[in-house]
This record gives sequence, C-alpha cells and structure tokens, in this order.
Amino acid sequence: MSHTPGPWREGKWGGSVVTDTPPDRMGYVYEILWYGGYVICESASRTDISVISAAPDLLAACKAFVRKVDEGEARGLMAYNGRLIMESYNQMKAFVVYTSS
Repeated sequence: MSHTPGPWREGKWGGSVVTDTPPDRMGYVYEILWYGGYVICESASRTDISVISAAPDLLAACKAFVRKVDEGEARGLMAYNGRLIMESYNQMKAFVVYTSS
C-alpha cells in the first residue's frame, strides 16, 4: 500500500485535507483552485482533519521507532519498561507492515 507523501494540511473548503504533492492519478486544476491543493479527502469533520493531516508524520514516526528497536538502538528504553515498550512496538510494527503491503 502506498500513500501520497506529506505534508498534508487542511484545505480551503468542505472539511478537506490537501497536499502540494501530485497524487498517483490525474490531477484536476479545480482541486488546486477550489481546495487549495490536491485532495487527500473531503467532508472530514473538523476534529478529524488534524488526525488525518498528521497521518504521514505518524507513519514516519512509527517506522523510525520500529527501525530503532530492530537495530538495537532502544536497549536502554527496553530495559526501563520492556513489556510496555514491546506492546507499543508490536502495534507500531503491525501498522507499518499494513501500510507497506
């Protein structure tokens, strides 16, 4: 699974989230004029816009954490509270794997 790279941000109208990165589809001039960028989604609630906009950064953070654990850079953290960290790690790794398939 691939996604349009970030950053994503709130668009001009209609609960939209947009990006300046052209998506893997034919772009439409009206999107840029009306929404202020290429549309990621529209009709999102105000409370969901910030979560949707943060998705690329969240994925990047999960990938970085998973990589650090896999490469042994999180040993001190694991010693501090290994069970809790492993639960979080497993959730993040599942998210990374899901978004990469």
